[in-house]
Amino acid sequence: MRPEPLVLPAPGPRKEALIGLVPPCALAAEIGADHGIISAFLLSQGICGRMVVSDISAASLQKARRLFAPRGLETRADFRVADGLLALDAPVEAIIIAGMGEKTIKEILRKGMDRLHGAALVLQSNTGVPGLRRWLAANGFRIDAERVVKEGRRYYIAMRAVEGRAVYSEKELCLGPCLLGERPPLLREYLAWRRGCLLRARGGDQPAVKWLEEEMDK
Repeated sequence: MRPEPLVLPAPGPRKEALIGLVPPCALAAEIGADHGIISAFLLSQGICGRMVVSDISAASLQKARRLFAPRGLETRADFRVADGLLALDAPVEAIIIAGMGEKTIKEILRKGMDRLHGAALVLQSNTGVPGLRRWLAANGFRIDAERVVKEGRRYYIAMRAVEGRAVYSEKELCLGPCLLGERPPLLREYLAWRRGCLLRARGGDQPAVKWLEEEMDK
């Protein structure tokens, strides 16, 4: 009698937000997958039929293989050691890039623009979220969904961008066009956290602090 597949470890709020932004599709890719938890959940929940699971580190991909194998997921995954979007040799419908800084994510996208083929981009930057929004808008993408979550003592923004024209104000680039439009329950708490970070880093005389305070008062 075959043993039951092992249950996946809990992904945590940050990864849950990313998983929730991936559209149902036949084939998606996780770039910089590390342990591959996001890919494993997308497969186990039937959100994606197959996954390209890629990382520049062979050791990290070995961790992902060890996660997938006892859970019966390895036959639906292509594990690839590659630098960024060089992992993709055919179009995919969604691309997840998360847990990196703004500059790294922008460089991955810039170097791999010819491999995007209209895929939905599900992104989470640990730094420089406004700069990532600006880059997306300047390069032919519009942000159609954003999520704010708290994990540990930090807040994280997950976003989904699709091909399309978008013009955002400086305030929207700073605070998030979808977050401002939808005003999720965690928004005020997140804005207060952002305000505190900015004040500690640069002082109070800056437009972003005023925008944060305006939205916190609503």
